[in-house]
Amino acid sequence: MTESQRLVVFVRPAKEKGAFVLGLSDPEERYTVGHALYHALGEVRGGDALSAESVEMIRREDECRRARKAALSLLSFADNSRRRLYEKLRRKGISAEIAERTVADMVSEGLLLESRQLEGAVRTLANRRLFGPYRILSDLCAKGYKSEDVRAAIHEAQQKGDIDFNENAKHLFEKKSVDSSDIDEKRKLLFTYGYKR
Repeated sequence: MTESQRLVVFVRPAKEKGAFVLGLSDPEERYTVGHALYHALGEVRGGDALSAESVEMIRREDECRRARKAALSLLSFADNSRRRLYEKLRRKGISAEIAERTVADMVSEGLLLESRQLEGAVRTLANRRLFGPYRILSDLCAKGYKSEDVRAAIHEAQQKGDIDFNENAKHLFEKKSVDSSDIDEKRKLLFTYGYKR
């Protein structure tokens, strides 16, 4: 075995169907690979030596699998914009290239639908939290959504009649018990809730 080669310590079936866990030279170094790569490696066994190129392929596939698993988990808990999902994957130690590709895969598979997320978020912020358009724009842009997409979602919700900002402002005054004669207090509240800039 040359210095650049790595020794396979063990091979065992993974929990996921059609995958294998490979333990390399260091017992702490374990990677999960699919059947196709395992077969391409020559169905290695404990004691076999792997080239540096083979080890790199194993590491890359393992990272892709971890990224996908993490993305699915993150999306199952809450809506995430493309940018937010990418940032969360990077914080989990996923490389920029693989995080980017994973996000693109989630979008292409219909698992990350920003337009659907925005539609619901805009209605919730407007009708439940009584936020105005500028506060909605600010909040959703801070979560990684593009401002033009947020504006389009607000406009569409208004066109459908899902949001009436005038009615919401009246409800806001009632909820906050604002004195109808106090113009300054009304302006301050409207500004705070994003009805005016």
